[in-house]
Amino acid sequence: MTQTIQERGCWTVRMAWLAVVLWFGGVGLVIGRDPVSFTVASFNLQNWGPSDRVTDGQYRSSAMKPEQEQAACAAILARVDADILFVQEILQDPQDRYIKQFAYTLQSVGLKYPFVESLRGEDPRIQIAVFSRLPFQQVRKLDQANFEISRRVSEGGKRHYVKEERKVSRGFLHVQVEPAPGYTCHLIGLHLKSRRNAPEFNTKEGIAGQELIRLGEAKLLRREVEAILTADPDANLALVGDFNDTPGSETLELLEGKKGLPNSLFNLWLKDWAGDQWTHFFRPEVNYSKIDQILVSPGLFREYDESGSWIYREEKSGESTAWWKASDHRAIRARFIATDKPSTFPR
Repeated sequence: MTQTIQERGCWTVRMAWLAVVLWFGGVGLVIGRDPVSFTVASFNLQNWGPSDRVTDGQYRSSAMKPEQEQAACAAILARVDADILFVQEILQDPQDRYIKQFAYTLQSVGLKYPFVESLRGEDPRIQIAVFSRLPFQQVRKLDQANFEISRRVSEGGKRHYVKEERKVSRGFLHVQVEPAPGYTCHLIGLHLKSRRNAPEFNTKEGIAGQELIRLGEAKLLRREVEAILTADPDANLALVGDFNDTPGSETLELLEGKKGLPNSLFNLWLKDWAGDQWTHFFRPEVNYSKIDQILVSPGLFREYDESGSWIYREEKSGESTAWWKASDHRAIRARFIATDKPSTFPR
């Protein structure tokens, strides 16, 4: 077929545009490709293992967590579907039977976590653990540091205070993961001192002993945070777990640090789909509170994806995955994009 100069010119222009479109299209495919994301969650399981408890209206000593509660925990976590899951209140056992049983229960709902670490602190009964789909680049079990506290004692009919050293009850479980090549994240799991009264540590000024213990634990944890962020102010870091204290408390303010500084932490202020922010229900006092938190460094906060972050709440009242059928806590989850974004802090 004979082509005119005009036809050949049109063909050349069309091919040139096709090349441009294909080139930009290829770049667009790269640019438009979904970035790697990862999710971190925390769930207090309310005594997974044998514990004194009320079941079917009766008090039972050293009774296993009922099967329906175990099933509800697993069903909820299947919906949470976290890449890294921190849990609190798994009962201790020399052979880690309850860690293994929990992992098996997760597998029954399709959740497979090949990487598991646990930590037994000074508390002889319960422990914290982390289950992960991502391999751990590094694991540090922070359970040996002490803090000083004053105990009230009575001698000869008189009361006075003596100073003593105390370890963190459940320790801090620090793992590093690499969700994407070159992107590292520090995650520290925790379960601070319970809100149960500790009157032997009450101060003359009326500060409750349990609050002082949490503060002492928080000071040790804050020291770890500052060490990481001093070495690398842009480090991706999160504190994850049951703080047993609420936003605005002295414990949370200590851990968050001074606002506006590069080593401060941000509370993600998670909420459920109805807008509620509580994570724990204390039935004896009919009290709802926000004590499960995720605090993040400025570096990680820049990669926070609010659309994939929430406090668990079932969609329909009374369904099998209702939070109250599993625990007195609700699971929390946060999603992050594994791409470092530049800092806005002046250097």
